[in-house]
Amino acid sequence: IPIGIAFAPGDELLVTEFRNNRVQRFSSEGKHLATFSVPEMPGGIAVDHHGNIYVAQMMLHTITCYDPSGKLTHSFGGKGTGPGQFDQPGGLAIGKDGSLYVADQVNRRVQEFTTAGEFVRQWGKYGSGPGEFGGKEKPANRTGGPNFVAIDRRGNVYTTEASEGRIQVYSHEGKYLRSFGDNSEKPGGFGG
Repeated sequence: IPIGIAFAPGDELLVTEFRNNRVQRFSSEGKHLATFSVPEMPGGIAVDHHGNIYVAQMMLHTITCYDPSGKLTHSFGGKGTGPGQFDQPGGLAIGKDGSLYVADQVNRRVQEFTTAGEFVRQWGKYGSGPGEFGGKEKPANRTGGPNFVAIDRRGNVYTTEASEGRIQVYSHEGKYLRSFGDNSEKPGGFGG
């Protein structure tokens, strides 16, 4: 099952496979270039400006880091609710400044790290209001969100949130800016 997708320098496409426990590398035209193994149940993936690869290991509650050839360099995290700990991490994104953002799904927050795995900050909590995640789901359900994360050219952080059917937008420091979307099926809605 393909889950995460990211581009590496040179327009190489990397895809995590949840069931096969691997990352496959393709050309932008879809030609298979390489494969490397990762621990079980990989999800989100991001690539930094040097080609280093970061993979969210959802059920191991860690982030694993690889050099451009796919060799493991380090990992960080572990199950928990403290700073730098995760409960089923999902999507990953890397900002222009090199900050790594992690959608910490069941903990209902976004965490920011250096690419070395040093904790910088976190924001979010369980609920349905601005800056909150997953309030329409039971707290232990990862589908509530935040699920995936993306960074725009200004450094703002965007999160998906399945239970509320919305996108929330934050400054790179985690200040809530706005949200859009709902659980409707109309244009601009994400429900159904």
